[in-house]
Amino acid sequence: MNGLPSASDLVLYINLGIVALFLIAFLIGYIRGLFKSVFNLASSCLMVFIFFLIFPLISKGLMNMDISWINLEIEGVEIRSISQAIEDIMI
Repeated sequence: MNGLPSASDLVLYINLGIVALFLIAFLIGYIRGLFKSVFNLASSCLMVFIFFLIFPLISKGLMNMDISWINLEIEGVEIRSISQAIEDIMI
C-alpha cells in the first residue's frame, strides 16, 4: 500500500479523537466546577462565622438602645430600652 491508513484505522482515530475531546471537556468542567463549589463553600462558612461573631453585638446594641422617644408604657412601666423593660416587667 501507499502508507495511508485503512478505513477502519481512520474510524478508530476519529473515535479516539472524539473520546479525547469528551475527556478534556469533562476535566475542564470538573475543575471549574470544583473550584466554584469550594469557593462557595468557603465563603458560606466565612459568612456563618462572621454572623456568629457579629450577631451578639447587634442584639446587645438593639436591646440597650434608647427607645424612650416612643413614649410607650406597659403595665405602668415606662419603656426606655428593651432590656430594662424586660427586667422591670418581670419584677
